[in-house]
Amino acid sequence: MDNKKIGLFIAERRKSLGMNQKELADKLSVTDKAISKWETGRGMPDISLLQPLAEELQVSLSELLNGELITEENISKESDKIILTTLKKSATRKRIIALLIVFSIILTAVFGVITVNSIVKKNKSVFDNVPSAMKTTSANVEFNAKVIVPDIKGDIYKYNSTTIALDNAEKYKKLLKSKNITDEQINPDDDFDTLKVHYLTTDKSEELSYRATYLDYNTEFARGVFSGLHPYFSYNLYASDGYYNLDKFSSNKNYDYCSQDEADRIIRKTIKDYGIELYEESNAYSIENETLTAEANRIAKITGDKTISAFQWTQDDNCYYFLYNQVIDGIPVCEIAHGDTDKITATNAINISALYSKNGIEMLNLDSIQNPDISTKQKVDVINLDTAVDAVKTKYANVTLNSLIIIDEIRFCYIPIRPVANEWFFELKPAWIFKENHCDEEDIYTNYIIIDAETGAEIY
Repeated sequence: MDNKKIGLFIAERRKSLGMNQKELADKLSVTDKAISKWETGRGMPDISLLQPLAEELQVSLSELLNGELITEENISKESDKIILTTLKKSATRKRIIALLIVFSIILTAVFGVITVNSIVKKNKSVFDNVPSAMKTTSANVEFNAKVIVPDIKGDIYKYNSTTIALDNAEKYKKLLKSKNITDEQINPDDDFDTLKVHYLTTDKSEELSYRATYLDYNTEFARGVFSGLHPYFSYNLYASDGYYNLDKFSSNKNYDYCSQDEADRIIRKTIKDYGIELYEESNAYSIENETLTAEANRIAKITGDKTISAFQWTQDDNCYYFLYNQVIDGIPVCEIAHGDTDKITATNAINISALYSKNGIEMLNLDSIQNPDISTKQKVDVINLDTAVDAVKTKYANVTLNSLIIIDEIRFCYIPIRPVANEWFFELKPAWIFKENHCDEEDIYTNYIIIDAETGAEIY
């Protein structure tokens, strides 16, 4: 058996299931150092741990010992390979014992791989045939939507959750380009007397604030950029007021000082150091000085605010803007706010965004990042896309509307639901999310229809 190959396979499966080494170690009653040793090929699990480890990784014993997923058609060939390899590496007088042990494992694996594969297929069946786009029409609703579904691996769960604690002052201060802090205050938070908000400013007009639920860092440069850049990522905000203009900026242009991918890598590393895992995909924009200047002047005319157009940008100010999603169990956590925050069904907005220039990170915002309680983990049998679509069709089937509702995007995500008003405790649930563009006589606005992927009910 190839210890390194098996180790890489263990690490890959663990990560795909959203577990860290400590969590897997706790499930097996071993230390995280033991997990690290296995994953680096410096050791192998005791034989008594092979079956429990395979179960936790949702693979068969044969797949675990082979270091890769095995199709049912190839299981016999792979089983023979494992037996022969084990015999070659065993001492002569131990070969019979080794053969008996491995053969026992293979017999279990023949049935195990079929069982595990059937479980995975059952859980993945609702995603197996999901189209990349959906076009259909019903009463009052037209679906002309791209469908975005992550690469689902294994079971899907729901959790109780709180916001992640953002309280590492020394790490956050590393964001500051100037080390000369001119003012530092700690004030009681308006909502929670027990939480403190830290405010820092520097002689370079940098601002850094953080508390247990958010981190906000920005420079004077970033504040200037955002006078002309207005990202649209919130609930029920009008698109026709002319502010929301991300679609006017390129999504893939590179600048000489740093490629977009390199800027993305640096930001991701910074955020990971804070204990936050990001979804592999992000929305990235190249903010060019010509477009930014034109947008600032346009918005200054709309608002009458001349200070907006007072900022002057040059080619040296070209920068990148990123919008990220947190990831849990390989599934992105949705960033939208939805519903009335006074109601127990309100969902909470999560914001992870960053601005990067030739001088490094100019803005970083982390707000309401979820910290699921693993002890509350419950498996969920999710509804398929067609069932979720039917729920949306039913919602509008018997109402009178002035115009057609257009659904242009459908996503599968986790969404945090606040069960108690004004408290930072959540239910983290899988959901189908429908982005709705609605036109009335004067405006076009965006709304979201959120369908609970467990019950099929709408989350208001």
